[in-house]
Amino acid sequence: MVHEIPQDLGTFDLGNEKYMITLEDVLNLTGLTIASDAIVWKEDKDTDELCEKYLGKVPKTEKAVGKVKLEWLRDNFQKLKKNASLKDIENSARAYLLHTIGAFIFADGSGALVSSIYLTFLDDFDKAKTFSWGSAMLTQLVTNLQKDPSKKGSVNLFGNAALLMLLEAWVDAESKLSKVTMQYAKQLEFLRDLEELYRRNRQADKAVQDMERKCDQKLAEHKEESHQYLMRLPEEHAALQARLYFSSSSGVPYEYGWNSSRPTSLER
Repeated sequence: MVHEIPQDLGTFDLGNEKYMITLEDVLNLTGLTIASDAIVWKEDKDTDELCEKYLGKVPKTEKAVGKVKLEWLRDNFQKLKKNASLKDIENSARAYLLHTIGAFIFADGSGALVSSIYLTFLDDFDKAKTFSWGSAMLTQLVTNLQKDPSKKGSVNLFGNAALLMLLEAWVDAESKLSKVTMQYAKQLEFLRDLEELYRRNRQADKAVQDMERKCDQKLAEHKEESHQYLMRLPEEHAALQARLYFSSSSGVPYEYGWNSSRPTSLER
């Protein structure tokens, strides 16, 4: 997937489509703020100094430079004493938030450490809510995905499990939307085919009605002609009998036609 990411656009390809995760996606999937103060710092500070100031304790175990183990935070701040002071409660709250940042928002390659610099953003709890954690999370995700895999042939994204969870959830949502869109397109195509079939049936019905009307008209015409013929038939029959009578009485065959030159029996 990393090979499909244009370095200048921050997009990536899935199938035949080009995608980009937006701040709105981060807001909808995580609920983290996106339109607030940016999370920036000019220089790293001593871990022991930060832990002493904001947590009231200093890690005694071996630690990476500028980072605190998530396990140390769990072991020292997961449970509060019954007679805990307000300061102890605040320190435990900061430890919990720092653990959440390291395990979910800014998980690093180790999956077990978190930068102590984030404690500087947790001094005032009301102020901490105003920082744009969502945009910082998306920035780290895009930066991580834009790593150049050309040297090693691949990029290990396992450490950013939380960010990959965001990506997976987003892709899953896009996939479901794509399936729904495809189903809608198929249903729309079916409805169009049904509409076309209905239109053709209407045309066929109209053609049948026109044919029936023409047949009825022809039938009426033939009926009228038959009636007129039946009306003339007695007259023609009487005329034929008269001609046969005069022809037989004179002994001369009767010659039909208006232009006959032979005299009739009466003229003789």
